[in-house]
Amino acid sequence: MSFYSHQNFAWERKLPLRLLEGLAEGTKGIAAFGRTRIALPTQLAAAFSLHRKFAMCLSPSMEAPGAIFFGDEPYSTFPSGTKLSTVAPYSILETSIYKALTETFIREVVSRNITRVASVAPFGACFSSKSIVSIRGRLQVPSIDLVLQSKSVTWPIYPTNSLVKVSDDVMCLGFIDGNSVEDVDNKPRASIVLGGYQLENNFIQFDLATSRVGFTSMPYEFTAGCANFRSSV
Repeated sequence: MSFYSHQNFAWERKLPLRLLEGLAEGTKGIAAFGRTRIALPTQLAAAFSLHRKFAMCLSPSMEAPGAIFFGDEPYSTFPSGTKLSTVAPYSILETSIYKALTETFIREVVSRNITRVASVAPFGACFSSKSIVSIRGRLQVPSIDLVLQSKSVTWPIYPTNSLVKVSDDVMCLGFIDGNSVEDVDNKPRASIVLGGYQLENNFIQFDLATSRVGFTSMPYEFTAGCANFRSSV
Protein backbone atom coordinates (compact mmCIF):
# COMPACT_ATOMS: atom_id res chain seq x y z
CA MET A 1 0.00 0.00 0.00
CA SER A 2 1.14 3.54 -0.70
CA PHE A 3 0.41 6.07 2.04
CA TYR A 4 0.48 9.83 1.86
CA SER A 5 1.79 11.64 4.92
CA HIS A 6 1.02 15.20 5.97
CA GLN A 7 2.32 16.47 9.31
CA ASN A 8 2.94 12.89 10.41
CA PHE A 9 -0.62 11.87 9.59
CA ALA A 10 -0.90 8.96 7.14
CA TRP A 11 -3.78 7.73 5.05
CA GLU A 12 -4.31 5.66 1.92
CA ARG A 13 -4.57 7.80 -1.21
CA LYS A 14 -6.61 5.40 -3.28
CA LEU A 15 -8.44 2.57 -1.58
CA PRO A 16 -8.87 -0.59 -3.72
CA LEU A 17 -12.57 -1.01 -4.58
CA ARG A 18 -12.46 -4.65 -3.50
CA LEU A 19 -12.05 -3.50 0.10
CA LEU A 20 -15.42 -1.72 -0.10
CA GLU A 21 -17.32 -4.77 -1.33
CA GLY A 22 -20.09 -5.85 1.02
CA LEU A 23 -20.10 -2.56 2.94
CA ALA A 24 -23.06 -0.18 3.25
CA GLU A 25 -24.05 1.82 0.19
CA GLY A 26 -22.33 5.19 0.08
CA THR A 27 -19.23 4.01 1.95
CA LYS A 28 -16.23 6.07 0.85
CA GLY A 29 -13.46 4.52 2.84
CA ILE A 30 -12.32 2.48 5.83
CA ALA A 31 -10.74 3.70 9.06
CA ALA A 32 -8.47 1.43 11.09
CA PHE A 33 -9.21 1.23 14.81
CA GLY A 34 -6.84 -1.54 15.81
CA ARG A 35 -3.56 -1.48 17.71
CA THR A 36 -1.30 -0.64 14.74
CA ARG A 37 0.73 2.54 14.37
CA ILE A 38 -1.40 3.70 11.43
CA ALA A 39 -4.71 3.14 13.21
CA LEU A 40 -6.74 6.33 13.51
CA PRO A 41 -6.82 6.48 17.35
CA THR A 42 -3.05 6.01 17.47
CA GLN A 43 -2.39 8.74 14.91
CA LEU A 44 -4.78 11.21 16.56
CA ALA A 45 -3.25 10.49 19.95
CA ALA A 46 0.22 11.27 18.60
CA ALA A 47 -0.86 14.36 16.67
CA PHE A 48 -2.98 15.99 19.39
CA SER A 49 -1.54 14.53 22.61
CA LEU A 50 -4.70 12.52 23.32
CA HIS A 51 -5.05 9.33 25.30
CA ARG A 52 -5.05 6.34 22.97
CA LYS A 53 -8.75 5.67 23.54
CA PHE A 54 -11.92 5.98 21.57
CA ALA A 55 -15.64 5.55 22.23
CA MET A 56 -18.58 5.21 19.88
CA CYS A 57 -22.35 5.49 20.04
CA LEU A 58 -24.31 4.10 17.07
CA SER A 59 -27.60 5.76 16.16
CA PRO A 60 -30.60 3.71 15.00
CA SER A 61 -31.85 6.72 13.03
CA MET A 62 -31.21 7.16 9.32
CA GLU A 63 -31.47 10.95 9.68
CA ALA A 64 -29.36 11.55 12.78
CA PRO A 65 -25.84 10.06 12.73
CA GLY A 66 -24.21 8.58 15.79
CA ALA A 67 -20.91 9.75 17.23
CA ILE A 68 -17.35 8.61 17.78
CA PHE A 69 -15.05 10.20 20.35
CA PHE A 70 -11.27 10.15 20.44
CA GLY A 71 -9.27 10.59 23.61
CA ASP A 72 -10.61 10.66 27.14
CA GLU A 73 -13.86 11.96 28.55
CA PRO A 74 -15.83 14.17 29.11
CA TYR A 75 -18.26 13.24 26.38
CA SER A 76 -21.37 15.25 25.63
CA THR A 77 -24.52 14.25 23.75
CA PHE A 78 -26.06 17.72 23.83
CA PRO A 79 -24.67 21.16 23.03
CA SER A 80 -23.61 23.06 26.12
CA GLY A 81 -22.75 26.55 27.19
CA THR A 82 -24.13 29.91 26.12
CA LYS A 83 -23.19 31.86 23.03
CA LEU A 84 -23.84 35.52 22.24
CA SER A 85 -24.45 35.97 18.53
CA THR A 86 -25.03 39.07 16.44
CA VAL A 87 -25.47 36.80 13.42
CA ALA A 88 -28.52 34.91 14.70
CA PRO A 89 -31.46 37.35 14.57
CA TYR A 90 -33.29 35.65 17.45
CA SER A 91 -32.25 33.42 20.34
CA ILE A 92 -32.04 29.68 19.70
CA LEU A 93 -32.49 27.27 22.60
CA GLU A 94 -31.86 23.56 23.02
CA THR A 95 -35.25 21.83 22.86
CA SER A 96 -35.64 20.98 26.55
CA ILE A 97 -34.75 24.56 27.54
CA TYR A 98 -37.06 25.96 24.88
CA LYS A 99 -40.00 23.86 26.09
CA ALA A 100 -39.44 24.83 29.72
CA LEU A 101 -39.30 28.53 28.82
CA THR A 102 -42.29 28.60 26.49
CA GLU A 103 -44.51 26.50 28.76
CA THR A 104 -43.80 28.76 31.73
CA PHE A 105 -44.22 31.93 29.69
CA ILE A 106 -47.50 30.77 28.13
CA ARG A 107 -48.88 29.81 31.54
CA GLU A 108 -48.02 33.24 32.96
CA VAL A 109 -49.44 35.31 30.09
CA VAL A 110 -52.63 33.24 29.83
CA SER A 111 -53.21 33.91 33.52
CA ARG A 112 -53.22 37.62 32.56
CA ASN A 113 -55.98 37.03 30.02
CA ILE A 114 -53.64 37.32 27.06
CA THR A 115 -54.96 35.33 24.11
CA ARG A 116 -52.73 32.79 22.42
CA VAL A 117 -53.02 32.57 18.62
CA ALA A 118 -51.59 30.35 15.87
CA SER A 119 -47.81 30.13 15.63
CA VAL A 120 -45.95 32.18 13.05
CA ALA A 121 -42.70 30.61 11.86
CA PRO A 122 -40.04 30.48 13.11
CA PHE A 123 -41.70 31.19 16.47
CA GLY A 124 -43.74 28.68 18.42
CA ALA A 125 -45.62 30.84 20.93
CA CYS A 126 -47.65 33.77 19.58
CA PHE A 127 -50.30 36.02 21.10
CA SER A 128 -52.95 38.53 20.13
CA SER A 129 -51.54 42.05 20.38
CA LYS A 130 -55.01 43.36 21.20
CA SER A 131 -55.04 41.40 24.45
CA ILE A 132 -51.64 42.69 25.62
CA VAL A 133 -52.00 45.75 27.84
CA SER A 134 -49.46 48.54 27.44
CA ILE A 135 -49.00 51.12 30.22
CA ARG A 136 -46.76 54.08 29.39
CA GLY A 137 -45.23 52.05 26.60
CA ARG A 138 -44.54 49.08 28.86
CA LEU A 139 -46.00 45.77 27.73
CA GLN A 140 -47.62 44.07 30.70
CA VAL A 141 -46.08 40.63 30.26
CA PRO A 142 -43.50 38.86 32.44
CA SER A 143 -39.81 39.58 32.05
CA ILE A 144 -37.46 36.64 31.57
CA ASP A 145 -34.46 36.28 33.87
CA LEU A 146 -31.42 34.32 32.73
CA VAL A 147 -29.78 32.96 35.88
CA LEU A 148 -25.99 32.95 35.54
CA GLN A 149 -23.49 31.55 38.04
CA SER A 150 -25.93 32.01 40.95
CA LYS A 151 -29.50 33.12 41.60
CA SER A 152 -28.17 36.49 42.71
CA VAL A 153 -26.75 37.16 39.24
CA THR A 154 -29.41 37.38 36.55
CA TRP A 155 -29.71 38.89 33.09
CA PRO A 156 -33.24 40.29 32.69
CA ILE A 157 -34.83 40.16 29.26
CA TYR A 158 -37.62 42.72 29.17
CA PRO A 159 -40.72 42.39 26.96
CA THR A 160 -39.22 44.80 24.42
CA ASN A 161 -36.54 42.15 23.83
CA SER A 162 -38.65 39.03 24.32
CA LEU A 163 -41.73 39.78 22.19
CA VAL A 164 -41.47 40.25 18.42
CA LYS A 165 -44.18 42.09 16.49
CA VAL A 166 -44.89 39.93 13.42
CA SER A 167 -48.03 41.81 12.34
CA ASP A 168 -50.40 44.48 13.59
CA ASP A 169 -52.38 41.83 15.44
CA VAL A 170 -49.76 39.30 16.53
CA MET A 171 -46.70 39.29 18.77
CA CYS A 172 -44.54 36.20 19.29
CA LEU A 173 -42.07 35.09 21.91
CA GLY A 174 -38.78 35.72 20.13
CA PHE A 175 -37.08 32.42 20.92
CA ILE A 176 -36.59 29.51 18.51
CA ASP A 177 -36.51 25.77 19.19
CA GLY A 178 -33.06 24.55 18.15
CA ASN A 179 -34.58 21.29 16.93
CA SER A 180 -36.59 23.21 14.34
CA VAL A 181 -33.45 24.49 12.61
CA GLU A 182 -33.35 22.21 9.57
CA ASP A 183 -30.02 23.27 8.10
CA VAL A 184 -27.43 21.02 9.78
CA ASP A 185 -24.67 23.58 9.23
CA ASN A 186 -26.70 26.24 11.06
CA LYS A 187 -27.75 24.13 14.03
CA PRO A 188 -26.56 25.74 17.26
CA ARG A 189 -23.37 24.41 18.84
CA ALA A 190 -24.42 25.78 22.24
CA SER A 191 -27.46 25.01 24.37
CA ILE A 192 -28.35 28.71 24.44
CA VAL A 193 -27.60 31.14 21.61
CA LEU A 194 -28.63 34.69 22.50
CA GLY A 195 -29.52 36.39 19.23
CA GLY A 196 -29.34 39.99 18.13
CA TYR A 197 -32.92 40.89 19.03
CA GLN A 198 -32.38 39.87 22.66
CA LEU A 199 -29.04 41.71 22.77
CA GLU A 200 -30.49 45.05 21.64
CA ASN A 201 -30.28 47.85 24.23
CA ASN A 202 -27.96 45.83 26.43
CA PHE A 203 -24.59 47.35 27.28
CA ILE A 204 -22.20 44.38 27.13
CA GLN A 205 -18.49 44.42 27.92
CA PHE A 206 -16.23 41.52 26.90
CA ASP A 207 -13.10 41.17 29.04
CA LEU A 208 -10.93 38.91 26.89
CA ALA A 209 -8.05 38.87 29.37
CA THR A 210 -10.15 37.34 32.16
CA SER A 211 -12.75 35.55 29.98
CA ARG A 212 -15.58 37.44 31.64
CA VAL A 213 -18.65 39.27 30.37
CA GLY A 214 -20.23 42.28 32.03
CA PHE A 215 -23.68 43.56 31.12
CA THR A 216 -26.33 46.10 31.98
CA SER A 217 -29.87 45.77 30.67
CA MET A 218 -31.68 48.97 29.80
CA PRO A 219 -35.32 48.77 30.98
CA TYR A 220 -38.34 50.60 29.65
CA GLU A 221 -37.47 54.07 30.87
CA PHE A 222 -34.41 54.14 28.60
CA THR A 223 -36.54 54.31 25.49
CA ALA A 224 -33.67 55.26 23.19
CA GLY A 225 -31.28 52.83 24.84
CA CYS A 226 -28.07 52.28 22.94
CA ALA A 227 -29.15 54.90 20.40
CA ASN A 228 -28.34 57.52 23.05
CA PHE A 229 -24.61 57.03 22.67
CA ARG A 230 -22.58 59.62 20.80
CA SER A 231 -19.27 58.45 19.46
CA SER A 232 -16.18 60.63 19.48
CA VAL A 233 -12.69 60.05 18.17
